[in-house]
Amino acid sequence: MSLIETKGVQHRYARRDEEGNIIQTTMALQKITCEIRAGEFIAILGHNGSGKSTLAKHLNALLLPSEGAVLIDGMDTRDDENLWHIRQLAGMVFQNPDNQIIGQIVEEDVGFGPENLGVPTGEILSRVDEALAKVDMQSRRYSSPSKLSGGQKQRVSIAGVLAMKPKILILDEPTAMLDPAGRAEVLATAHELNRRDGITVLLITHDMDEAAGADRILVMDRGHLVMSGTPREIFARSEELTAIGLTIPTVTQIAEILRAHGITIVKTPLTRQELTEALTAYAFALHNN
Repeated sequence: MSLIETKGVQHRYARRDEEGNIIQTTMALQKITCEIRAGEFIAILGHNGSGKSTLAKHLNALLLPSEGAVLIDGMDTRDDENLWHIRQLAGMVFQNPDNQIIGQIVEEDVGFGPENLGVPTGEILSRVDEALAKVDMQSRRYSSPSKLSGGQKQRVSIAGVLAMKPKILILDEPTAMLDPAGRAEVLATAHELNRRDGITVLLITHDMDEAAGADRILVMDRGHLVMSGTPREIFARSEELTAIGLTIPTVTQIAEILRAHGITIVKTPLTRQELTEALTAYAFALHNN
C-alpha cells in the first residue's frame, strides 16, 4: 500500500463578501491522482500559482479536498478522528523558519510539539536529544533562535517536526529565504534523514538543481499534475518544461548546448560529476578514433 495517495483531488478557494457570501471561486487543484511510496524522496515542481503548495497542505490535512480524497497511511484526511494522527505522521516545514519557531531557546522549541501531545517529560527530553542529533544542532541546544543563521533556524524547525516522530517530512520551499550555505545545509539534512532514517521526504520547490537530487519529480501547472518521472526523465523534456515556464538544471542546459554543437552526450547529466564523466568519455572516444 502507498504511504500517500491522492484520488481525483480538487480544491477550490472561495472569496467572500462582508456578509460571508461567496462571490468568487478559484480552482487551485484539478483532479490530482498520485501515489507516493514509503521511503521515497519526491520533489514537487511548479511555478508560482501552480498548486504545489496547496497540494502540500492537503498532505497533512491543513487543507481538505473540495472533491476527491487524500489518504495518508490509509487514513482519510476528511475524517476528523484521523486529524491529529495524520499531523503527527506528516510533519510540515515552511519557507520562513521565523514563523515556525516559538521557543525562547532551541531545546524549548523542539520539545513544544511532543509537550502538546502530552508526551511524558523524560520522553520529551529523549526526543529532543534525538531530533537535534539528526540535524546536527546539539551544540546550539541552549541558544536563542535569534542568534542562529537562516540555515540553522530551518534545521531547528525540522528538528521540531522530527520530535513528533513522523514518517513523512513535507518541506514547502524551505530554502527560498536562505543564502547558498543555508540551502546546502537544509538539503543535506533532508537527504540524510531520507537515506539514514527512511523518512519519506516531499520537497516543494521551483529550483531545478534541488529537484535533481530527488528519486522522483511531480510537475504541477495551473492546478494540474502534468508530469511524473525520475529527474532524468523529466529534465529530458526541456521543451515541455519551458512551455509551462520552467527551466532545467544548469548542468543539463550545458549538456543540451554541447549536443547542439555536435558533442555526443548519451545520458542526460544531472550533476557536474556526470557531465564531467560524459565529456571525458566523449574525449576518449574521439582520441581513439
